[in-house]
This record gives sequence, structure tokens and C-alpha cells, in this order.
Amino acid sequence: MSSKKRERPTQSVERTETANRAVSARSPLSAFAAEPIMMTQPDASIERQLRALEESHLRSDVRSSPESMQALLADEFIEFGSSGRIFDRAAVIAAVAGQPGFESRIDDFVVRALSPEVALTMYRLSAWPTLGGQVRVTLRSSVWMHRAGRWSMVFHQGTLANEGAAA
Repeated sequence: MSSKKRERPTQSVERTETANRAVSARSPLSAFAAEPIMMTQPDASIERQLRALEESHLRSDVRSSPESMQALLADEFIEFGSSGRIFDRAAVIAAVAGQPGFESRIDDFVVRALSPEVALTMYRLSAWPTLGGQVRVTLRSSVWMHRAGRWSMVFHQGTLANEGAAA
């Protein structure tokens, strides 16, 4: 092992610092829409499909159906929850089946194709109890894989948004 420090290229550091400054002035997800690095733009039909799938897993009729959730989540699915806990497919299916319904709104939805069969979705989710109550805002990201003619979610993460974060 060498004790010599690895130096980062100046251009990369400057680009990162510029991106960080730009992100603070607008929605955190808009940085992903501006200039993808080593990723390709998906076509509009894939964007529509993935948004519909993201919206579907928020609906109570889908969440309360183990069969619907199994169809949506890949066998190897993992979630990093906004609670800080890690869930596998079986744990998510069991947990969401008993949850009360909620209303939600997706903003700043972005899709990035990571390969022809893999896509990353990112968005801001505002959710509140069906009978009224406080809005909870989370930043969400999911990795989707296209296999056997359909998209399956293999990874999902929800992170509580900062109170003063740009909308």
C-alpha cells in the first residue's frame, strides 16, 4: 500500500463545486435533468411507463395486494427506507399491506437510462393522510430493470427532504 494521497483532477472538482452551487439555487433533482454523465436519455414512452409504475406503487389498491406488489418488485428488491431501515421484498410487501391510505403528489420526476435494460427514476414525493394531516416530503429514487418484457423495481430509497429545501 502506498501512503501517497490520490489527487483528484481539477476539472472534476470544479465541475462538482459548480454543480453543488447550482443545485442549492433550485430543486435538488433538477441537477440530474441538466447534464447526465455517462447516462443516456430514455425515450418518452419509457419515461411514461416508469412514471406510471412509480405512481402505481403509491396507490392503496396496489399496496394492499401482495400479488400486485410481487409483480412490481424484483425478487432481489432492496429498499433503504426514509426511516433509516433496510427492507427486502418480503418485508416491504408485508409492511405496506397494512398501512393506511394516503394522498400524494410527485414533482420533479426525472428518468435516466443507465443502460438499455436499466433505468433510474428520481422525484420529490409529497404525501399526506387521506383524512387530512401533515404533508411529508421525501426525495425518492428507484432502479428499474427491464426483463422478460416488463420493468421491475430492484432498488428504492426514500430520504426525508430538508424543511427549507428548494421546491
